[in-house]
Amino acid sequence: MDLKTPFSQGLNDVARAAVATTIWGEDEKAEERLQKLVLFFEYYRRETMTGLSTSKPGGLTSIQTHAELLIFVTLLKKNPQRPRQELKSILPSLTGTPSVPVDVDAALDLAVRLMFMSACRSQNGNNIVATMQIFRPKWKESESLSQFVDRVFPRCEPPEQGSRNVSIRAHKLTAHYLKQYLNIQVQWTDHLLDHLVFQKGDSWKSLYVFCHPSVLEVASKTLEEHDLDTTTNTALAA
Repeated sequence: MDLKTPFSQGLNDVARAAVATTIWGEDEKAEERLQKLVLFFEYYRRETMTGLSTSKPGGLTSIQTHAELLIFVTLLKKNPQRPRQELKSILPSLTGTPSVPVDVDAALDLAVRLMFMSACRSQNGNNIVATMQIFRPKWKESESLSQFVDRVFPRCEPPEQGSRNVSIRAHKLTAHYLKQYLNIQVQWTDHLLDHLVFQKGDSWKSLYVFCHPSVLEVASKTLEEHDLDTTTNTALAA
């Protein structure tokens, strides 16, 4: 299958493997990885098709093919230290034609949403795509990708030695227990930033849980040779 085919035609296993390799690198067990990423590629389809249905100002057009999208993903991984504004000055020369200019803002946001399974939007309001997200952070023009990631995914320091630990019984964390005894409905979410967000109204309570643990497993394997002191720039380029 040619990656230059439009998003509407979907992906076969060869194309899926190319997408996975672009985002997470080579894997000796590529077939096994694809099996783990079945739900991710459903998310991939929804996100790419949503972008196609969004109207664009000023005669701009959405990227249309898997190959175009992977150009953006590759350049983001190779340039995690470059501010968004600087990236935008480079990318138009690599996609589209003078007669059909590409909406670079929307393409950058889409690439980030797929790489991190989290919302991302430009400061241009025309590029907001609301797909059941709670947190929808803006990637500022002056920020590099690594700065954006550090801001929206802050690192937690390990607890100090001797600090108080609170034990929780595992059976009290099941969806059944939360619903029956606390009236909390577990809601699955595609968006990592919304994981463990708790919301409530007058007669309802919802706890959002990220439904793609296999994506975290795949991403962790990419970084298994790195330790916690690895810089964000290095991790993004892996």
